[in-house]
Amino acid sequence: YRKPLNKKLITAIVSIASAIIISISGILAYFNIPRLKYELNVNEYSIVGLFGKIQEINIPSYHKNLPVTQIGNSAFENNTSAISVNIGNQIKKIGSRSFSGMTSLKEVKMSDSVQSMGNYAFYGCNSLITITLSSGLTSISTGALASCEELFSITIPKNIYTIDVAAFYDCNKLAIINYTGTKSEWENIYKGINNGNLLNAY
Repeated sequence: YRKPLNKKLITAIVSIASAIIISISGILAYFNIPRLKYELNVNEYSIVGLFGKIQEINIPSYHKNLPVTQIGNSAFENNTSAISVNIGNQIKKIGSRSFSGMTSLKEVKMSDSVQSMGNYAFYGCNSLITITLSSGLTSISTGALASCEELFSITIPKNIYTIDVAAFYDCNKLAIINYTGTKSEWENIYKGINNGNLLNAY
C-alpha cells in the first residue's frame, strides 16, 4: 500500500525547480553578454576591463551620467577577439599596455580629447595597419606602437613635441607619416632611438 502523492506538493516542487533553472539560465546569459567593466573614481569612471568577447569595442563618453575619462592599465591587454576600437570623446588618458597584444585589432578611432598615452599602449597589435593619433597628445610614449608589424601609415598631430625611445620599434612596414605641422616643425621634434622606419618613412 502506498499513499498517493500530494499533487499540490508536486506542482510546487516543479514550479520552484523551473524558477531556479530560469534564474541560472539568466545569470549565465548575463555573464556571456560582452560588456565593459567600470571603476568609479571621484565623479568619473575608468574602463578597467571587458567581460566576454566582442569584435567592436566602443568606449562611451558617459556611464551612469558621469564622464568616462580613462582607460586603465592593461584594460584590454591580449584581447584577441576585437578588430576595432572607438574611443569616446571624454577619454583623457590611455593607460600603459591598455591595448597591447590585441593581435586582431585593425582599426582605432581615437578622439581628440586624449591627452596622454601610457607606455606600450598598442604594443604588439600586429594587425593594425593605420592609426590617427589624438590632436590632444603632446608626446608618443615609449613602445607605444612597437611591434605593430603591419603598421603602414600614421597621422601625427603637430602638437607632438617628443617621440620616445622605441615608440615604433619593429614597425618595419611603416612607410607613410601624415604630419599636420610643417617640415621644420617635424624636424624639431625630439625622436628617441630604436624607432624603426620612422625617420625613413615618406
